[in-house]
Amino acid sequence: MVTRPVLMLELQVAVQTRLLGDSTLMGMITGVFEQAPEGQAFPYITYGQHVDGTDPTFRKMNANSLFLMDIFSQQGADDQCYQILAEVRRLLQTADTNPPLTLTDYGMAYLHYDWSTILKEPDYNVRHMPVRFRVKAYEL
Repeated sequence: MVTRPVLMLELQVAVQTRLLGDSTLMGMITGVFEQAPEGQAFPYITYGQHVDGTDPTFRKMNANSLFLMDIFSQQGADDQCYQILAEVRRLLQTADTNPPLTLTDYGMAYLHYDWSTILKEPDYNVRHMPVRFRVKAYEL
């Protein structure tokens, strides 16, 4: 049985690979980071505090988790955040045209967009969009 932290690490690596591998998204943002470096140019994406949960089924430690990301923009309107979110959803949300993520040591991860909002930080002229995906992962 795989230990729990491996799932979230594998999931983040798989998400990072899919996001960085898409030329449309990468033409819109300056990068995807665990934590953005000091002075990083906008817009960019960082990872939030993921929430891992178990869903044991048939002696396998399946997961019912939350995967969080943050979109940051310094454009004066919300449009840029929504455009980036649309691309992130296109890449990550499991659908007929978009297969689940394959995790080498864990199994399959199905992501479904759950929630987002825009927080305005006027002192810094920054738009911050927390984004949450629900994850159902099935251990091999």
